Amino acid sequence: LPVACTAGSYALAGAITCTQCAAGYSCASTTSSVATACTAGKYSLAGASTCTSCPAGMACLTAIGYNPTLCTAGTYSIGGQSSCTNCPAGSSCPTTSASPITCAAGYYSIAGQTNCTSCPAGYTCSNPAVNPVACSAGYYSLGTTNICTACQAGYYCPNSATTTPTPAASICPTGSYCPAQSTAPTPCP
Repeated sequence: LPVACTAGSYALAGAITCTQCAAGYSCASTTSSVATACTAGKYSLAGASTCTSCPAGMACLTAIGYNPTLCTAGTYSIGGQSSCTNCPAGSSCPTTSASPITCAAGYYSIAGQTNCTSCPAGYTCSNPAVNPVACSAGYYSLGTTNICTACQAGYYCPNSATTTPTPAASICPTGSYCPAQSTAPTPCP
């Protein structure tokens, strides 16, 4: 009398007992010894008829058994991964189980960050994937911006990374004029 095996085990013709599928493999048929190895990011326990995807926020380094590794802060896995992915520059990864979120305008991040950082005053963050760039002389920023703005007329901004449109120490002196974006006073003719 042929033996009836449950899913995840099999018996070849004439067998009187069922053989359990090995961990790290799936055995779809109960009448064949063909076992399919689990692919990267999947695992199985002994006796499995299918391989299971690794949960989000974890990495399954091996297909044998269930021994996932938690992703660390600044990395992520959306599930079915054999390793955690480093959060890319220009994005934040506030959770380890979701895809990265692109930084908003005026913010930046280097790789592996859980949050985007506000662009500091005197700098521009036109590319969220690189560190802030100082505003050129004649320009300023108040921070959290992706552009630098020309310093106001009547003032001059001789230095880079200026944080105000009207620097108190750079009021245009008597006998000179300073149009917007001036880096130095121009003597009147």
